[in-house]
Amino acid sequence: MTFLLFISFVSLTIFWLISLAVIIFKKKPIEINTENLELGISIVIAAKNEYVNLKNHLDYWLDLDYTNYQVIIVINNTNDESYKFLQNIKNHKLKVINLESTPIEWSPKKFALTKGILNADYEYIVLTDADCKPLSNQWLKYYNTSFQNGNQIVLGLSPYASKKMWFNCLIEWETFFTAYLYSFTALLQSPYMCVGRNWGFKKVIFFQEKGYEKHKNVLSGDDDLFIQNLEKKYKFDVLFSPASQTISNPKTQFIDYLKQKKRHYSASKYYKLTTKFLLFTLNFMQFISLFWIFNTINILENKILLLSLCLMNFVKFTSMQIFTHKTGFRIPMIFNFFGEYIFLMFQIIVLPFSFSKSKQWK
Repeated sequence: MTFLLFISFVSLTIFWLISLAVIIFKKKPIEINTENLELGISIVIAAKNEYVNLKNHLDYWLDLDYTNYQVIIVINNTNDESYKFLQNIKNHKLKVINLESTPIEWSPKKFALTKGILNADYEYIVLTDADCKPLSNQWLKYYNTSFQNGNQIVLGLSPYASKKMWFNCLIEWETFFTAYLYSFTALLQSPYMCVGRNWGFKKVIFFQEKGYEKHKNVLSGDDDLFIQNLEKKYKFDVLFSPASQTISNPKTQFIDYLKQKKRHYSASKYYKLTTKFLLFTLNFMQFISLFWIFNTINILENKILLLSLCLMNFVKFTSMQIFTHKTGFRIPMIFNFFGEYIFLMFQIIVLPFSFSKSKQWK
C-alpha cells in the first residue's frame, strides 16, 4: 500500500502540475475589440416544456450587445405554453421552430438541435439551454473574438447558481472539476467533452462530421459525444472570462440531481477507449490516494510519503486557485482539499446506476 500511495501522490502531482502549466501559459485573456467586424452567429436552443425558463430568460438572449445574430428556439413536442408564448414575441432576431414529434430512432434533443442548426441563417453556431442565461450582455462578443482569432470550436464555461442546500457543495465541486478537465484537455487541442449549456462552432463542421448521426439514438451526449466523434483536427479555444459564461439554477431536489447525473453519465459508455482509460486512471489514482486518510500515522512516519502528499496538495491547491481566479468559479473551502475524495465516493455510489437506459429527455 505504501508503494501504491507514493505512485498515486506522484501521478496526481504531475497531473496538477501539467494542467497548471497549460492553463497559465496556453490560455491568454481575450481582449474584446469593439472595432472587430461582427460575424453572423446563430444561437440555438432546444426546449421542451420550458415555458417558465423561456419567460424568465428570453430577454437576456434577445438583448445582447451584439447586432449580427439570431436566436433560434426549437420547441420539441411540448405540452405547456412555450410555443404560444413565443408566438406572441415580436422580434426580428427570434426564430421559432415547433416540432410536434420526433422520429423513433432519434434522441429528441439531438433532433431538435439538428433542426435548429439546419435552419440557422449564419455561419457560426452557439448552443445553450433554455434554463440558462448569459452572465453579461457582452457574451457573444467573446465568441466573435475567438472565432475571428481562427478558432473553429469554442468551449465556454457554465457554472450553477449557488443555493442554500446540503448538496450544493457537491454540485459546485463537480461543475468546477468538469470545467477544469475539459478546459485543460481543450487547450491541449484534445478535448474529450464540453457542456451543452455554452459552446459554439462553425456550422460547416456540423455537416462535415455528419452531425449527431453516429449517436443520434443516445438520449444524452449532444455535447460530449459530438466532441468524442470528431474525425478531423480542429482548432479549439476555451472562454474563461466570467462575462463569457452562462449560468443556470441547479436541481433543488437530490433525487432530481441523481437523475440528471444518471443521464449525463449514461453517455460515458460511448466514449473512446483511450478517453475511458485516461479517466479511469485518474479516478483510480484518486481512489488509491484516498487511503492516506486511513494511514495518517504511517505517512507521518514516512518522510517521502509525507513530502509527496504535501507537494500534491500544494500543487492542487495552487492550480485550483488560479483557475477559479481566472474564471470566477466558487469552491467551498473544504473541497479545496477533500473535494475529489467526496465526489469520488459519490461517483462510486451513482455510477453503477447510470448504465440503465434513460428513456426521456424531459
